[in-house]
Amino acid sequence: MLSGFAKCCRSLLLVLMTLSVLSVPVTSQAADQASPSVISEQQAASKVQQHYGGDILSIKLIRQNERLVYKIKIVSANGTVKAVHVDAYSGQLLH
Repeated sequence: MLSGFAKCCRSLLLVLMTLSVLSVPVTSQAADQASPSVISEQQAASKVQQHYGGDILSIKLIRQNERLVYKIKIVSANGTVKAVHVDAYSGQLLH
């Protein structure tokens, strides 16, 4: 039988493991295998450039609030860096 301290440590470990799984970025390849309706990185980047202009610095496919989202960092002509989120299914810019 586990002591009170051991039970507490075990519970804390389970919570930490669960949180670490929820914050793992999703690779584009894994998303393509999970759902054929996910837009490509190029499509997401194109939407962002059409709306904001600037140059793309990075693109990551992440899970955010139970949905797949592209997190795209852009730099404007004046040097301002901005992170923009795009719904990976609809292509809608999220604000």
